[in-house]
This record gives sequence, structure tokens and C-alpha cells, in this order.
Amino acid sequence: MGRKPWRRCGVSHHLGIQSKVSLTILIDQDGLRVTKRRHRSAARTVFRAATLTLSLAAAATFAVACGNGTDTTEPGAGAAAPVEEGAFPVTIDHAYGSTPITEAPQRVAAVGLADADALLALDVTPVLVTPWSGATDAGVGEWALPELDGARPVVHDYTDGINIELIASTSPDLIVAINQSVDEQTYDQLSSIAPTIVRPAEAIDWGVSWQDATRIIGSAVGQPARADEIIAETEELFAQVRSDHPEIVEKTGAVMLLNQAGGYYTYTEEDGRGQFMKALGFELPGQLRALEDGQFYVDVSAENAQLLETDILIVLPNHDAAGVLSRDDAFQATGVARDGRYIVVDAPTGIAMSMATVLSIPYALDRVVPEITERIS
Repeated sequence: MGRKPWRRCGVSHHLGIQSKVSLTILIDQDGLRVTKRRHRSAARTVFRAATLTLSLAAAATFAVACGNGTDTTEPGAGAAAPVEEGAFPVTIDHAYGSTPITEAPQRVAAVGLADADALLALDVTPVLVTPWSGATDAGVGEWALPELDGARPVVHDYTDGINIELIASTSPDLIVAINQSVDEQTYDQLSSIAPTIVRPAEAIDWGVSWQDATRIIGSAVGQPARADEIIAETEELFAQVRSDHPEIVEKTGAVMLLNQAGGYYTYTEEDGRGQFMKALGFELPGQLRALEDGQFYVDVSAENAQLLETDILIVLPNHDAAGVLSRDDAFQATGVARDGRYIVVDAPTGIAMSMATVLSIPYALDRVVPEITERIS
């Protein structure tokens, strides 16, 4: 689509202390058109650990500036943010070698399950997103919908694995598949479509931290400094919780998912859910840590339910967890059940913790920390 002449006016609307929304007003000869472009902090929403509420009070002033320029992007067509000086060329090292990127990508396909969040946090709208189970119809979590700003990327249904043909149909110039299980054959297929980046060589599948994923993606799209800034802002949210709630620091804690075949899965610190608990100040119980074996989860049988003993246990809601656990004699015999030290979170919160990203973390903190402190204080 050809570009149209626009007169651009930027309007900054500050929300609370951390979140800033800007409106880009595009005026042509036929009238006024408005689109939103958010220059976001990592929090995206204002998180205050003491009260854990979203501050939605707008500040009293707006900053308005007008100038000349040309820019328009159709929803869903992909949008790239400004590039930092000296960001290209860049080479991304990963499990299957290295990928040189010579210029700012304009059409990024997010093949990794949480990779779209880091892109959106950097104001890059992907042309394709890969949804986690329970994501919205737009293919992202509830926390990321405002960042899409009405764009409708192609949704890559991962039910039957990576769909090479669908990805190719979006004509990407960069494929991001970090939070994904990609073997070398699939990597070669993806690389034949566009430069492709996958997990680092030292990381296991699904085991890349949200910090590393954000840094890698930031470098790939030409915003390494902004990526570091977003990471620091997000880490500060965890620090704020630890400071305001010292009673949870160095307590033991774990995240659990029911095994439909019987028993329980608990997540290690190789997984985003385990990393989330660690960042809050919790330590994985020693009996579970001893069973890690380099995996992102530990399979605990029903007869070994006592291994779930911990100061706080977060239970994901899958498989009617609340109902099943209430009828589970082995689980109910544990101290964590008798003392009410387990929390069955709702589906959006469980997904936010499972997809720990710079967008989902503030959302999850706002919902889970009050539940935790109520049970530990």
C-alpha cells in the first residue's frame, strides 16, 4: 500500500508513575484520523506492590507536539519501532549457530509461544503470533491486547506443531522462535524462509528466561538498550514486592500442575513459572530441587504427595484442579493442604505466570501476590 502525506501530532498522556500512553494523531486533507502508538514502560500497567492495584488516574497535563512526516501501517501488517543508532548489523548466536541481521526487520513472525510479548513491549507488531492454550482470539494473552492496538496478526495454531507453510505465507523478514521447541531440521526450514533466531545453545527447550528472551529479541529488532531498560523496570517490580513483603523472602514455594494421569508436576527454576517464584524471593523446596535433573519440571506421583510440602504452593487451574484436589486424599493429607497454603489461580493468571514476560509479569503480580501474602503473613 502506498504512503499518504500526513501531518503528525504526538500527544503524551501519562498514567500514574510508570505507564505512559501516547496518541499519534495523523491529519490529512480530508480530516482527522487518530491511531494509538504506545511508548511503554515494561510494566505497561502501574503496579504498586503495597496495594497491588492498577493506578489509572491520569496526570493533569498533556504534552503536545506537531511536525511533518509520513507513516501509516495497516492493522496486522506488521510495524517496527525506531532503531537505535549502531544497532545493525548484529549477529545472534543460538543453538544452531548464528544468524546475521543486517537491517531492521519490518515483518517479524513470532513462532515462540511468548515471543510476541517482548516484540510488542518494544513497539514491534508481529505479522504472526503463536498462541498459548487459553490465549485470546487475537493469539496473545489478555495483558498484551492493549499493545496490539487493534492489529490482527495471523494466528499460528500450534496444535499440530510448527506450520511452515503458514509462516511462509506471512512473508516475514525475521522469525523469532525462542520460547519454542525447534529441532535442527525445522530450524533449517524456517531459515529458508527468513533469518531465524532460536534458544541459546546453553538453554533447554522452553527454558530461556524472560530476561534473556527480551535481550535477544531487543538486539534482533535493533533496540538492545530499550530491551535492557524494560528488563530493569520489570525486575524492579519484583524488588518492590520483596521490599514491601519481607515475610515471603527465603520462604519455600513452588508452582504445580495436575498430571491428568495421576499425580502432580512441579516446575523447576529452568521454567518461567519457577523463575517467577524465585524472583519473588521464594526458594524451591530442597526435596523437589533434588529431583530436578536438568528438566523444567518434576513428576511427583500421588504416593509421594508429601514432596509437595512447601510454605506456599501455586496451583494452575488446568484439569479442574480445585475440584480434583479437594477429593485427593493424598494431597489433602499434606500440611500444605491442611493449613490452606495452596492457591488455585484463575486461568488468565495461570497463563500469565506460565508465559512470564515483560508484559505478563505485572498482570500476574497484581493478582497473585495478595493471595500469597494473605496465607504467609
